[in-house]
Amino acid sequence: MNRVLYVLLIVLISFQALLAQPDRPKKNTISLHTGALSSSVKDELASPLTYEGSGTPVQLSYRFMGNKNRHSVYLSYSKSKLFPSAELSYGQHSLDNFQAGLAYGYHRYFASMSGKKVKIYLGGVWDNHVSVRELYYVWDMSEIYGELVSSLDVSPLLEFHLSKKSRLTYQLALPIVALVVRPPYAGKGLVAPKVTTMNRFVRLKNSLELEHALSRYFNIRFMYKYVYYQYPEPKSVQSGMDHFIIELVFKL
Repeated sequence: MNRVLYVLLIVLISFQALLAQPDRPKKNTISLHTGALSSSVKDELASPLTYEGSGTPVQLSYRFMGNKNRHSVYLSYSKSKLFPSAELSYGQHSLDNFQAGLAYGYHRYFASMSGKKVKIYLGGVWDNHVSVRELYYVWDMSEIYGELVSSLDVSPLLEFHLSKKSRLTYQLALPIVALVVRPPYAGKGLVAPKVTTMNRFVRLKNSLELEHALSRYFNIRFMYKYVYYQYPEPKSVQSGMDHFIIELVFKL
């Protein structure tokens, strides 16, 4: 009987200690966002021209927010209709730009400023991204180019607590190593993945978001995000995207 009491006491103490852990989750959220994006692409494998246009992004995300940790998972998709920035003598043509991504981010509390109104987190993101571009020429001709990228990014995060209901968050992500799959020159031959580092591959991601609590169960986020991409092989590709987003957040 005493042994049973001892076991129950140990279990109770362990349970209380577990509840008292400082990194016990404070918030779990699921959110869905949409909005508008402005995009420009120059892929010299396909064309020497720069293509510009707009589209609509959609993203489903999950966030875990502990006292010390931040975890996030993002699943995103967008489609943009782009046109050459210069007029062509043989007629107008266009480009459909498809983007899809799956990313996981982890951030750890580092320091506070201004009486804990500003919190600094350091972490990283495992970012997986697919871009497919279909160019439509005259006489119903088309070609498909693009790339697949899986990168490990270093990512600082700043959180500004404006009030009990509102906060402003800035996040930067920059890859330090990446696996890139690009078509060969002229689109002919074997597609070989290459491991590259930040001296040759750039995919800079900046985001600024304002979040406000609407109720016990819902928040709303307004976000601006800019993504710049550059890779030199086998021909240079560059792209830039501005996202203007509104997001509904459900708090679990």
